[in-house]
Amino acid sequence: MKSLKKQLFVILFILINCTSFSQTDLREDADFLRIKIHEYDEWLAAKGFGDVLIVDSFTVEEHRVSVFLGYPAREQSDFSLNLAWQMLKNEYESKGKTLLEENLFNTLFFTLEVSPDSLQLIILGKQEHLFKVEILGSEVGVVVIDKIAQARDAEKIPIPIINLKTKYIQQKDKIKSADLNKITSEIRLFLQNYYKAKGAWWYFAEVEVVKDFEHDLIIEITDLKNEVLKNERDYFEYIRISIKAEKQNNNVVLTYDLMAKYGSGIFLAPRSVNDYKNMEIKYANSLENYREKIKSLIHKQLIR
Repeated sequence: MKSLKKQLFVILFILINCTSFSQTDLREDADFLRIKIHEYDEWLAAKGFGDVLIVDSFTVEEHRVSVFLGYPAREQSDFSLNLAWQMLKNEYESKGKTLLEENLFNTLFFTLEVSPDSLQLIILGKQEHLFKVEILGSEVGVVVIDKIAQARDAEKIPIPIINLKTKYIQQKDKIKSADLNKITSEIRLFLQNYYKAKGAWWYFAEVEVVKDFEHDLIIEITDLKNEVLKNERDYFEYIRISIKAEKQNNNVVLTYDLMAKYGSGIFLAPRSVNDYKNMEIKYANSLENYREKIKSLIHKQLIR
């Protein structure tokens, strides 16, 4: 009989404590949570995530704690955050580990010491409709709801046949495959001449034609300095330009893209392309301005 009473007492004790836990107002622990969220921010930095994610803010409601992460380079675009986030995910998950989102959430849950279903972790860009990753706890584990805009596509540049220089077309009213080859060859020569005299003052840039076949052109330029990043003396730059000429409705359409990387070096360029970093992450605005500049120069080269 005593044993039965003891068991009933234990069950009653557990029920009372579970009930009191579920009714706990998390706002009463706001000071404790503030300290723990700061600790979580330090963990992000220690793990090497701090270049992409930092604690931006948090809210504490009666039964919910929401922690918002942001991109430390606040002046950069949501596309830069998208790219940086994807690179971080790929690097982390390529090592055979769990999803990055699970690691971020589980560590937050462990640090804050609140029940998973009372916690949400949100990664926000400048515009929620362009970049938002929401990570929630549930009975079945971590739930990820993401809203990430697609990465920038290569740009289409339409050029009406009437605007093309006559030397590129055999017939005034018809575009042929040979005309498209002439156009990409002209662009190749222009880019080679444009970049060959650039570089550092002690040597010229290297211009390599990676592909030039069937009006499809790819050019890579290395050993550049202060080409895109005018005020960054400590970096060498690497640029990759892709051009594809196509006929659409008897007009020429160029599919154009320009990507760039940068690597540390004052007198000597990085030994390998792998030593460069994607410029889109930190210098998106400078890169977009330069992309528009080269597009305009190519366009002027072709039109009357």
